[in-house]
Amino acid sequence: MKPVKPKIVSKDNSSPSAKEQIKLTKYGNVELTPLAKKLMVFAKEDKSVLLYGDYASDLYVFMNKFHKEMNDKNPLFKYVGKENMPEDFNPDEYLATEMRKAIENRKHKKIYELFRDFKRTENTYLHIDCQNDDGETVLKKLTGVENFTKNEVLERISSMMKHNENWETFYADIVDYKGHLREKRSSTNYFCEPYSLSTSYCRRRLLAREGTLFVENLICEQDNPKDKASYERLAAQIKKDKYEGQDEGVWSISLSGWLVVCAYDFTTFPQRFLDQFVMVPLDDSEAKQQNKEINKEGVVVGPDEKKEVVCFPVPPDTKWTDVEITFIDNDHVNIKVKDVIKSGVHYSQVGFKHETAPKKIQLWDTLRVFALKNGLITPEHSDTGKLIKRVGTDDVKRLRKKLQICFGISDNPIPPYDKGKYTKKEDGDKEFIKGEGYKTSFAIKDDSGLI
Repeated sequence: MKPVKPKIVSKDNSSPSAKEQIKLTKYGNVELTPLAKKLMVFAKEDKSVLLYGDYASDLYVFMNKFHKEMNDKNPLFKYVGKENMPEDFNPDEYLATEMRKAIENRKHKKIYELFRDFKRTENTYLHIDCQNDDGETVLKKLTGVENFTKNEVLERISSMMKHNENWETFYADIVDYKGHLREKRSSTNYFCEPYSLSTSYCRRRLLAREGTLFVENLICEQDNPKDKASYERLAAQIKKDKYEGQDEGVWSISLSGWLVVCAYDFTTFPQRFLDQFVMVPLDDSEAKQQNKEINKEGVVVGPDEKKEVVCFPVPPDTKWTDVEITFIDNDHVNIKVKDVIKSGVHYSQVGFKHETAPKKIQLWDTLRVFALKNGLITPEHSDTGKLIKRVGTDDVKRLRKKLQICFGISDNPIPPYDKGKYTKKEDGDKEFIKGEGYKTSFAIKDDSGLI
């Protein structure tokens, strides 16, 4: 039986009026993009959103700017202490000044008092990049509780301040240990115990935070039952943290902050996980609403217009291990399949040409990176300079599909990311064996000498 999508209702069981919709198209003096207009409606109601598909720009930059437009003049924290503060008191500025003093002077009691007296608001923002993480790791990141000693908290904030990092994102989720236990009993006061030498801290579950939480680069492997089970469990926790009431298929009042997640391909995720979100495509046109799609080159095509053409046919029994690709310059490769060699193959001959312009598509550059690294993108391949770009999860997923289509080989040309694993040594200790990262099933290299 086909699962029923949840019915979406706003907190007051009504949709924004036409007048309100017009107001949402601007925020301050900034015109919002079509995507931002959609998100603004859901942000006002704290409805969890799943963004899917391809986005031409950096989505992290977009979400960061979007959050700032929503909360630019609003404080991140509010004072809940017992002292009388002046009318022009700015909680964010006061907290920053006093926290820096307390950290520099290693005043643990003062740090505790600041935690106790300044509570985060819904204006805080946290970005989590889950690139290459499996479902179990994502589940732990979003639902796990971290424990810290007083010294660990001091050193963590001190390091973040020293490197000009946003220490407020860490501060916002800290409660004392007894406060964490109290949270499980639905209390809202997490710092009512007096400071003592035994005081310790916890970083609460990220799903329980009141501000905006943006989780990027989610992936659920098609044939990985552990991944699907983890996302089933995550769905249950999201429902518990974010939505009130027991009516199936009805969303009502949000219990905590706004959750936004992003996955290039949502079709592999379990339905129960998808049911927790409003689904929002990442292209700005109305094509998606008309059951059309925008392909990777930016061209709108309907279901009957999309064609998957084998650009470089190979014998039916060909495996990826039979294929060798060698770059000879920026635009040409030599391709060897078994004993057959074709030299000087242009990118347009293997499906990497832009459909509407005389240029290559971005995936050609991704393929080139694999060639420059001899088919092996290791875990350290995150900062290799300007000449070799960073390869992301979405890049690899798209490249897999493109190569499968171009060569007509259904097997996976780039197996899942190998993060490494722990093995037990003869003496009983555990040893971590570093993973290889991404490793192509076919041979690829760069003999151009240009880079």
